[in-house]
Formats: sequence, C-alpha cells, structure tokens
Amino acid sequence: MSKKIEDISSSVSFVLKEYDRDIWACVEIMKNWRMIGGKTKPKSLTLKNGVLRISTYDSALRNFISISEQKIIHKINKEILKEDIVKKLEVFGVQVPIYKRFSTKLNK
Repeated sequence: MSKKIEDISSSVSFVLKEYDRDIWACVEIMKNWRMIGGKTKPKSLTLKNGVLRISTYDSALRNFISISEQKIIHKINKEILKEDIVKKLEVFGVQVPIYKRFSTKLNK
C-alpha cells in the first residue's frame, strides 16, 4: 500500500513540475518544511516570479525566517528543489481568528 502511495505522489509531482513550476515548488517546500522551520508550519505559501511569500501565525517563525533569509533560500534551492527558483522571501503575519482563540476549554 505504501509503495502505491509513493508512486502516485511521485507521478503527481512529475506532472506538476512540467505543468507549473511555481505550484510544484510550493508543494515540495511544504512536504519538506521540517528541514526549514521545524514542526511549525506556515498558514500558506505562494511563489511568483521568484518571490516566496510565507504567511504564518507564529511570530517566532517569522523572526527566524527574516533573520536567516539567505540561509533558508540556499537550503530551499539546493537541498529541496535542486534548482534556483526562489530568489527572495517575504514573510507576513496572520492573526488567529477570534473564534479559534476562545474555542478550546481551559483545563481545571
């Protein structure tokens, strides 16, 4: 079963790479996000004209990306994509919606 899923995943990745490199790059970056930002995933990623736009709730992740921009670009291009696609990073903060802030119950 696992082998079939890996085959389907690689086939989809190949088709995306030929069809739209920007979408393919975003998918590959999200799949390998642990190499860049650890467990904290961004809310969204978009790539257009070499500019990777990252939106995230986590301010620590935003600071890390801002400080280590060139190192992250190098890691994305050389280790994840194996192509020079990303030229610049832009990081945006996103507020947690108010209904999600108070939707969990506090433990007594």
